[in-house]
Amino acid sequence: FSKELCGGTHVSNTAEIGLFKIVTESSVSAGVRRLEALTGRTAFSYLKKNSLENIQARKAVNLPVSWDSYLESDAVENTATAISTYQSQIQGFKKQIQGLQTQSLDLKALVTEHAVSSTSSDGEVYLFVYQAALNDRNVLGEIADKARDLKPNMVAVLVGSDDMPFIITSAKSLKNVNCGNIAKALTTKFGGKGGGRPDRAQGSFTSFNEKEALEIVKGSLNG
Repeated sequence: FSKELCGGTHVSNTAEIGLFKIVTESSVSAGVRRLEALTGRTAFSYLKKNSLENIQARKAVNLPVSWDSYLESDAVENTATAISTYQSQIQGFKKQIQGLQTQSLDLKALVTEHAVSSTSSDGEVYLFVYQAALNDRNVLGEIADKARDLKPNMVAVLVGSDDMPFIITSAKSLKNVNCGNIAKALTTKFGGKGGGRPDRAQGSFTSFNEKEALEIVKGSLNG
């Protein structure tokens, strides 16, 4: 017996070890595997906790937890399948919510109200800086992309609420605009962190002000 498996002292009989449960397996070197195991009361506590967690998981996904039903069914596969099904449903609900959140904003009206014209080495540029009552980065990204496409040469900066995630995106026609540099300038002012590609950047702020952000974006247009 190795020291890792028997706790340091060699035993005279394997019955002294009691319950034995291998918990991890890893590679030490070429052709050598390392096994870690629990024994005795510790192994019993581990299996008991594992069993209780499994029962709670089965209850949560409406599967039977009686011992006879458990033994007669393919419990492992059934539990994993049920959890996977619920996860898929949750993802579907999230997409539906994202769609509703996107539809709830009248983007054309918002862009008309908030977009301002500026100039850069690329010529006339439209800037749309807006903080929405949303906190989902995927929804913000979708809105930012749609807003960007509503006017030519658009730079859109969408900021969320709560954790203040942000998305910056620019039209591909703007060759001298760098969204990553805009993100850096904004996070320097408002705190937080962010970065990205020349045509798209993201991150989060610790504070935010639309009017101040608009002026910073104007000053960061030429790369």
